[in-house]
Amino acid sequence: MAGAKGPGYLRDRYVRNAVESTLVIAWCAGGLLGKSRRESAQEAFCVSVSAEDMRDWSRFGQLLRKERERRMAGTT
Repeated sequence: MAGAKGPGYLRDRYVRNAVESTLVIAWCAGGLLGKSRRESAQEAFCVSVSAEDMRDWSRFGQLLRKERERRMAGTT
């Protein structure tokens, strides 16, 4: 089934899940330390996260894609 979707499909899903999991963990840990979601996301990833990115889910999705692409580029 994975072969029908292309050879990079599983790797893409794995990286996306890892990025999203990192974000959730950062948000939870940051919340326990009294940090905002934005501060936690900025610490979890090496990219700037604006307040607008946090409010607008489509823009936030773009941020996740950029981070996924950055991490995938580092694994090749």
